[in-house]
Amino acid sequence: MKRRTFVLWAALGFALGMSSCRSDALRGLGETCTAATECAQGLLCDFQMNPPTCQGQGTPVPDAPIMIDAPPGTPDAPPTPDAPTPQPDAPLPPPDAAPVPDA
Repeated sequence: MKRRTFVLWAALGFALGMSSCRSDALRGLGETCTAATECAQGLLCDFQMNPPTCQGQGTPVPDAPIMIDAPPGTPDAPPTPDAPTPQPDAPLPPPDAAPVPDA
């Protein structure tokens, strides 16, 4: 009986000790995080930030600048020729010989 009591108290103490390491407080907007599960509802851990922080919809990425390939008024390059026309298939072989009638 004493052994069972000891095991019960040891398990209870271990469970309480482990639960004290866990924080139920979720992180708010702008707080640092290491996983999305640490952030409050509706927030995600944005790993594009340094350090990663809880954000609403991630860090906005700016659009790429428009690339100008030639100054205005420059004529377009001549079109590239199409692929050569394919060669026709080989002619079909003659049909099989007619069956020989039975005698």
